[in-house]
Amino acid sequence: MSQKSHKMKPINPETAQTIKEAADNGDVENIFHFASLLYTGNGVAQDRKEAARYFKMAADKGKVQCMNSYAVMCEKGDGIPVNKEEAAKYFKMAADNGNSLCALSYGLLRLTGDGVIKNKPEAAKYFKMSADAGNANAAHNIALMKETGEGIPVDINEAVYYYRISSAKGNLEDTYRLGMC
Repeated sequence: MSQKSHKMKPINPETAQTIKEAADNGDVENIFHFASLLYTGNGVAQDRKEAARYFKMAADKGKVQCMNSYAVMCEKGDGIPVNKEEAAKYFKMAADNGNSLCALSYGLLRLTGDGVIKNKPEAAKYFKMSADAGNANAAHNIALMKETGEGIPVDINEAVYYYRISSAKGNLEDTYRLGMC
């Protein structure tokens, strides 16, 4: 469902129905809540396809957490067919709304061209966004691109800067790379 797992307390079917009614009336928080219930089967029959529909509904209303959940479901084919273009669209939406993990995910799709058009400068932009928010994996990716010039101009000073971020968070490969830069 999302890149983080959340524990929910058990919900009785009557409460789930009340949440569904509020969701169906357009309340974004309840759309998210009902999607989560459908995803886990808490208080309702588990239905990942319907959960995806509700996550998308809330995502389209601006709920960043739902953008992430829907994107992950699209990327992995979790209850719905795999759709990397749709995943990229929602990862980008969430990234543009401040979600650094989604910025990393979007960057990876654009770097590899996995189901979407490869765009290394776009990948670098989102890796940098995620790295600047403290994501070590993104820092590693942007540092490599800056060191090698993969799709972007070489900038050793910036490569060192991002290798330091990644190294400080325990990436031993980047600690080694720092010594070579």
